[in-house]
Amino acid sequence: QVQAGAGFCLSLLLAVWPAPSSWAKTYPSAIPLILIEDRGRPSERRQLRAALDKLAGSPTAQRLEKRRRRLGTAVVSFAVLSASAAPLGERVLGSTDSSADPVRILLDERLRISTHAFVETLAHELYGHGLILPESRKAGADMGLLMENEAFSLTVGDLIATELGEKTLQQDVVDAVMESTAAYYAQRLFTQS
Repeated sequence: QVQAGAGFCLSLLLAVWPAPSSWAKTYPSAIPLILIEDRGRPSERRQLRAALDKLAGSPTAQRLEKRRRRLGTAVVSFAVLSASAAPLGERVLGSTDSSADPVRILLDERLRISTHAFVETLAHELYGHGLILPESRKAGADMGLLMENEAFSLTVGDLIATELGEKTLQQDVVDAVMESTAAYYAQRLFTQS
């Protein structure tokens, strides 16, 4: 049972994501975990665990996981995400609450049936926003000046998906990041106006 809001009890099943055996040599000690919140749906737990296991095959995810673990536990779950947070014409595939303790990664439940966006979005949220925002806050950065947080997250998600042989969603934006900062900001402003 987890207490939420004004005395409302919400029953949640949490599953600890056991690190794949291939990571045992890289992470020999007990380090903060990724928790899976499955909303009482074992199929969600299995799908999230499989995606986290798949991330273990990415050299970039392995390096970023070392940094993420220094920040503490993260909770990953599916949720119904509102489109109101997205720029016109786009949909919200994931959301990260980096001010929560532990950090909460929410993936739109529509990703449960998407084969190509799921892993990229998980990497984008967990190793992008879930890493750069808490690290920046810890370093005392002005959180209002973190527009580059989206560029970092897009690039991380794209790179990890590419390493894993997955299709990527936002190649035009990632290409702009690779070209120059000015090209990235022009692309983001163009797509959001």
